[in-house]
Amino acid sequence: MKKFRLSTIMYTPFHVKAEDVDVWFQDEGRFGQQNNTTRLWAPKGSRPRAIRQQFEYVYLFGAECPSTGKT
Repeated sequence: MKKFRLSTIMYTPFHVKAEDVDVWFQDEGRFGQQNNTTRLWAPKGSRPRAIRQQFEYVYLFGAECPSTGKT
């Protein structure tokens, strides 16, 4: 965190006050589920149709400012 503070101060223009700067942290992720094909009963010698593999997922984005607690 010390390196982050130092680099933030070094790259901030001189005309901007430190009180006017908010630091935000951002993260993103994909959460999902993949179904699996299960066994099923069928007459011997027949080849039953398998259910297609399906994917369900959602993307989640978030940001937070630790100093203010805003999200």
